[in-house]
Amino acid sequence: MEKYSLLILSWVVYFVLHSVLAADRVKSYFSQSLGKGYRYYRLLYVGLESDAQEQFKADGILKYVRHPIYSATVLIVIAFWLFIPNVTTLVSACCIFSYLAIGIPLEERKLIKKYGEAYREYKDRVPSIMPKIKP
Repeated sequence: MEKYSLLILSWVVYFVLHSVLAADRVKSYFSQSLGKGYRYYRLLYVGLESDAQEQFKADGILKYVRHPIYSATVLIVIAFWLFIPNVTTLVSACCIFSYLAIGIPLEERKLIKKYGEAYREYKDRVPSIMPKIKP
């Protein structure tokens, strides 16, 4: 297992950095300290997301799963492990699945804070990662 310690550490560092940089407090800090330069932080990390308060929407694929990107991640990781079934791939898969188990509740907490009751109702209706299969 010592052989895979660096791989595990790399995943942990990546996930921590990703989570920290996406946190509302960190974005607020950079917004205040960088002023107009904040747009470059947003472009670098957040993308072209708008600061405007948009309405909650649950159309398209979001009618079937709350986290379609995470759904794709799960499928890609499983496919990658099936394609290259070795310990390194398994360790990476376990790290990614661990991150999803931690990251999804944190992201949903942020979405509830942003959208309130509309997101709570949506969360009760729509599955998180795997869509319901109707007979």
